[in-house]
Amino acid sequence: MSTYVNYSKWKTGAINSRELDALDRYCENDIAITREAARNCINAMYGCSNTLLLPGIVKVIFNDPATIVIWEDGSKTVVKCDCESFDPEKGLAMAIAKKALGNRGNYYETFKTWLPEQPKAVDILKDMYRSKPKKRHR
Repeated sequence: MSTYVNYSKWKTGAINSRELDALDRYCENDIAITREAARNCINAMYGCSNTLLLPGIVKVIFNDPATIVIWEDGSKTVVKCDCESFDPEKGLAMAIAKKALGNRGNYYETFKTWLPEQPKAVDILKDMYRSKPKKRHR
């Protein structure tokens, strides 16, 4: 029997308990689906998409110079430190950022875009050499 017919029977009072249970289940499912659809629309409009949520972390392996994160979805993320001392906290933060930005090798480009430019070590040494006063020969 269709839901419309059940609703008509309910409105007139001529509905049995089995039909009433079926109507209740239909309404509960309809409300749940509508609530979920509304939540998805609001999340999409305001940037709170469920697709941005990361899977949980199963295991983290700190193996200087690498940090390896194994995720609940079965994937793994590996980040390595270059030209700096190993920092487990930074390694874990970078692995989470890499996963959130697509787990591709170009995630660090996002950081470069927004961080201030750092002077290179060679330039720092050149500046230090230029700023030293020259020794006088006597």
